[in-house]
Amino acid sequence: MVLLLANAIVFRLKQKSINYLWIDTPFLFYAALYFLYLSTGLHSENKFFFWERMRISLPLLILPCSFSVPLFSKPEIPHKWLLLYFVFVLVTAVHSTVDMFCIYHPFNSFTGMRVTTPINHVRYSLMVVFAVFVGQWLHNNYQFRRRWQKLAIVTATLFLLLYLHILSVRSGILGFYVAVVFIGFRSFIIDKKRRTVWGVALTLILCLGMLFLLPSAYYKLRVTYDTAISLARGCEITYASDYGRIKSIEAGLFLGKYNLWTGVGIGDVKQEIVGYYQKYYPELVPKAFLPHNQFVFVLAGTGLLGCLFFFFVIIYPIMYHRLWRYKLAIGFNIVMLVSFLFDHTLETQIGIGFYLFFQGFIIQVVRLQQ
Repeated sequence: MVLLLANAIVFRLKQKSINYLWIDTPFLFYAALYFLYLSTGLHSENKFFFWERMRISLPLLILPCSFSVPLFSKPEIPHKWLLLYFVFVLVTAVHSTVDMFCIYHPFNSFTGMRVTTPINHVRYSLMVVFAVFVGQWLHNNYQFRRRWQKLAIVTATLFLLLYLHILSVRSGILGFYVAVVFIGFRSFIIDKKRRTVWGVALTLILCLGMLFLLPSAYYKLRVTYDTAISLARGCEITYASDYGRIKSIEAGLFLGKYNLWTGVGIGDVKQEIVGYYQKYYPELVPKAFLPHNQFVFVLAGTGLLGCLFFFFVIIYPIMYHRLWRYKLAIGFNIVMLVSFLFDHTLETQIGIGFYLFFQGFIIQVVRLQQ
């Protein structure tokens, strides 16, 4: 992010024309979101946590400036960067898989084991899902010199799809399924591409087979089913991880309800959540879960109007650049939207950096194609 910002500064210093002093409209709203967070500091009592949030949210200011200059002079340059990203994720996934086999046999584990990943496993699953879409995109668009190179991309993409199910992060898997189904429906209804529809159908069949045949993935499927049944029947949730997540969302909604217009302030979300746990669920106090829903987190911190503005900021780039026309772009955005429903994805710098970097990257690629 620092190098991108430095590149933007140097580029602007070299250019004397006012034509280059622009920031893409969606990124102006990302910057405005930072100032919305900043404004809640006026009524946040916990200044330490508030400034921690503002530090983590700095990409909202840095990346709009970074992507205010063209990064690619030729259409083929982003292809090479995407290939580099794909190889990077592939190498780390292979290393993670080897590490698993050194510790235990993952296919024999029914206990939902934790897979060793280079960063937080939830955020890493998003990177793996996006790498799968990048692999498909490279297969169709990259100018390979040898036929075996295309075959290698297909093989590596299938491996990442298998690894995604071994990793068994439910939000990542669900995001992938939703994105694939959307792309399939769009190809069938709008583009009339039957070949794509058949590809989507085979992908879903393959993924469902992995979901039921891989013990680690099947265990998470069973956990999700049991939790859903417990919620429907109003029974106690038996799995501790799901129990904590659901109660964290419940706590966030409680704060949003009783602080509807201004929220409690970004800086006070954590202490107010802990106060809620102390009153109703004391066993959760040591864990101090923040709301496992990005929209609920923003609702609790900034109020209803702030939450509506956040939703607008997330949706606007999709509409402004008509990203639904591009499989890579809409796949990325759907995966991130699903992640927002089950985690506070943007409340870690790796999460917000990943989202904003590739959103800006994709927007620049789309601008090259227009």
